[in-house]
Order: sequence, then C-alpha cells, then structure tokens
Amino acid sequence: MNKIILLLVMLAINTNIYAHSHCESLFGSGCSGSEIKIKAPGTVDAPGFVPVNIDFDTHVKGGEVIRVFIDNNMTFKLEPYDEISISKFSVRLRAVEKNGVIKVEVERYNGTVGSKTGSFSNSDSYKIPNISSSKTKHKLKSKNGVIRFLHRNKMGAKGYMEEVGLNTDSGKITITLTPYSSGEDGSMLKGFPLGGYFAIYGDFDKAKVDYVRLSND
Repeated sequence: MNKIILLLVMLAINTNIYAHSHCESLFGSGCSGSEIKIKAPGTVDAPGFVPVNIDFDTHVKGGEVIRVFIDNNMTFKLEPYDEISISKFSVRLRAVEKNGVIKVEVERYNGTVGSKTGSFSNSDSYKIPNISSSKTKHKLKSKNGVIRFLHRNKMGAKGYMEEVGLNTDSGKITITLTPYSSGEDGSMLKGFPLGGYFAIYGDFDKAKVDYVRLSND
C-alpha cells in the first residue's frame, strides 16, 4: 500500500514538472519569456527608424497574434491565418521617448499571452507628424521564406497606412500599423529615402499584396 502511495506521489510530481516545462516550451514568455528574442540597438541615432528583429523559438502559427509596442504604444499587430508558421518579424519603429522600451506579445491560440521586453537609449525623441501623405505606394519582395514590405506613407496622426493584407502560398497574413511605426519623412540612407518597413520570415515561398488600407481619422 505504501509503495502504491509513493508511486502516485512521484507520478504527480513528475506531471507537474512536465506541465511547467511544457508551458515554457509552447508558450514562451507566457511563462518565462524565453521563447521570444528581441534584437535592437543599445543606442539609437535615428529615433524615427529604430530597427528591431524579433525571433520566435516556438513559431507563431495561424490563429495566433503578434503585437509589438514601443513605450506602451502599439506599433504593429501581425495575424497569420491558415497553415502559416512565422519564425521572425523585423520592423522599424519610432522612438517618441528617450530611453525607450520595446515590448513584444504573442497571443497563442488557447488565449495564453507571452511577452518579452527590451530597452535602448537615444539622445533625441521623434515627433510624429500630424498629417500623412495619404500614399499607398509600396514595394513587396518575397523569396525563400522571407517577405519584405517597404512603403512611403508618412505615417502621421491622420491618413496613415493602417492595414496591409497579404496572400501567400501557405495562407493569409494581416498586418495592422500605427503612427508609431516608421514612415517616410525625408531621411536618407546612402542616397535612398528611408520609409516604413517590415519583414516576415516563415514557411512560404510566394506572397502578394491583397490590399492596403488607410486610416479614416
């Protein structure tokens, strides 16, 4: 009898350990944040164009959601559908505060939300323009599991590029943007104008733009 009780206790302990490690493995920062990795410069020279690379050890699949914040302001929301699996998301953000904080959330299909934060310092803050150019001009490249999207909207408080819909050979992706994501403002890099940008890495080969929608505000 004692042996049976001891065996049941050991099984319960092992089950609890497995459940905890399984939660960390599946849901990352929902438990520990270890599954999300943020790469950003420690010091920012151009506050309107902060490059951020986000890796997901546990890929983000259809029905799940990625949200990216800077100083508690949402910049991007990425929603994959169907059979898509996303391993990395690269973006450009606007640092509206000095000593900024980047936060990434992943909402899994069962409602579990994981998050990870990173910080940087910058000598100056960025002021978001009041009005956008109302441009929807963009360029998309997709090859070998990478989608790169560039646009020339100013991303002001009004008339900014609010949503982009993509069709891939693995399913659809919806990207929601806000004025806290980068836009064209006259800045140049090696003779070329800087603008808005994001890149999505996943299990697809071909992609095309389904639609681009501007805000009505």
